[in-house]
Amino acid sequence: MNNLFENRASTRTIMKSPITFEYSESLAGRFSNGTQRGECVNISEGGIGLEIHHEIKGNDVVKLYIPFGAAQTNVPVFCLVRWIRPTGQHFKVGLRFLG
Repeated sequence: MNNLFENRASTRTIMKSPITFEYSESLAGRFSNGTQRGECVNISEGGIGLEIHHEIKGNDVVKLYIPFGAAQTNVPVFCLVRWIRPTGQHFKVGLRFLG
């Protein structure tokens, strides 16, 4: 049986923290850009796992604002949506850092 962890290049660290991100989408010929909130569930050298309330599309780019340091300064980071899975009323999302 294949395990998700077999394909990961770096170890994930559990990180439960609220997170804000920007996601743009095209709806009925109109382009919409908005800020959404979710929860970070884990992070690694190469990416981050989130739990969010609204579905987003795979292979899209999102702009995360990762809280950093004691002052919780929000650092903007661009990420590629690698996968998304529904889990009840939420979605789990795997993102890869770009850069």
